[in-house]
Amino acid sequence: MKRWIAVGGSVVLGVGLGLVGLRLAVPGLVASPTPHGLRVRGELVPDGDPGLEVVERLAGELAATPVLLRAPAAGAAEDDELGCLFQTTAGALGVAVDVDATLAEVALAAARARRAEVDVPLVLRVDRELAAAELASACAAMLARDPVNAELDIAGHRKIPDRAGAELDLEAGVEAVAAGAWEEGVVMLGTREVKAEVTLATLADIDVGTVLSSYETRFGFTGVGRGRGGNIARAAGLLDGLVIRPGAVVSFNARVGPRTLERGFSYAPEIQGDELTTGVGGGTCQVSSTLHAASIYGGLRIVERRSHSRPSAYAPLGLDATVAYGVVDLKIENPFSVTVVVHASVPEPTKLRVELLGGKVVDKVEYAYGVANVQDFVRRIEVRPGLKPGRMFRHQTGTRGMDVNSVVTVTYLDGHKETLQYYSGYRATPEIYYLAEDVDPALLPALPAHAKGVVAKGEAARLALENSDPYAVVDAM
Repeated sequence: MKRWIAVGGSVVLGVGLGLVGLRLAVPGLVASPTPHGLRVRGELVPDGDPGLEVVERLAGELAATPVLLRAPAAGAAEDDELGCLFQTTAGALGVAVDVDATLAEVALAAARARRAEVDVPLVLRVDRELAAAELASACAAMLARDPVNAELDIAGHRKIPDRAGAELDLEAGVEAVAAGAWEEGVVMLGTREVKAEVTLATLADIDVGTVLSSYETRFGFTGVGRGRGGNIARAAGLLDGLVIRPGAVVSFNARVGPRTLERGFSYAPEIQGDELTTGVGGGTCQVSSTLHAASIYGGLRIVERRSHSRPSAYAPLGLDATVAYGVVDLKIENPFSVTVVVHASVPEPTKLRVELLGGKVVDKVEYAYGVANVQDFVRRIEVRPGLKPGRMFRHQTGTRGMDVNSVVTVTYLDGHKETLQYYSGYRATPEIYYLAEDVDPALLPALPAHAKGVVAKGEAARLALENSDPYAVVDAM
């Protein structure tokens, strides 16, 4: 027979045979009355009683035995700062009495007893999975400390050491429980070291004086460009010093982080959909684009990249890379056997420079692109009730859409070459005019070159177009 007993929220299987099966399994053993003075873990078993009631009661008491989990903070001595202090029970830690096996020991003691005062110990079992789950739930989060990678302070010409992290030593904790540490009422836990991915040893072979590749872009820093320039400088500062190990893939968004006011970014013009608007962090895409161009000329592999919806004024077609935190990312892989370090800076008020440092691997990179499927744009008019009577102005210049195919030819120092191709799709961007409610669209300038027609956004603009002589065909949005 198998006996099951619920302990501490789990079910533990007793592996004993029971008294009936025991007669068959142990030669010469008979079911005889329990002699006077027989005890189980110090608990007196009534004369003639097989001990089931006593053992099950002791099992319940043991399961409820309080146990304190105690662990110093990572790197602290035992009596220093505590990282975890948690009250639990032996049952929650998976400690249970094997009732059938204990009863078998009682029966053996009764059959062999020649004198009184025999004390039978409880047969215990430890569910290691249950113990691990309880220890992890109680202390893992409180003892965890993320490692910090080593970095290069390029401006300061120094290396910032790595710092090891820590995590709960779960295996050692389970072994302590299994070894009976809980019986003292306290289980001492410890941590084990979690090494940083990038250590000082990793950076030992980096030559910060050798430039693998570089790229520069220009930007405005006055008027409406002030906020944008500040965002470029902020993003460049966060990007600076990024270490890319051999074979590693890095994320622009993960490095630079969210673009928020709290993190030092400002409001500035940015593209949303097909229209230039204002948002926090506008200008960050110029940093990602400059990094992308430097990576192309350095022979790094582009794992994830998306072009802007329209061509960028600061980068040739195909070399731009748009980003939006949590939505669109730029990811770059280092295919070399040497570590590469990104040095991003604003050496002049209107210049952004990104250098890739770490040793010369590539001899030459040639970049070329071809344009196909050019699409004309439209003029879009919007009636803005807030404008003064008679007021109208161009909010946005129109640009043609196009498909661009880029070809990159990389020549390495050993002479072999690689050719890579990728695609960029730029949508046609409408020319946008804002009009006051009383302005006749007929007063607008003639359509510029490559504008294929006029559309209206909103009912007011649609009616204005219908009533305007120069525009016989109206398309509404």
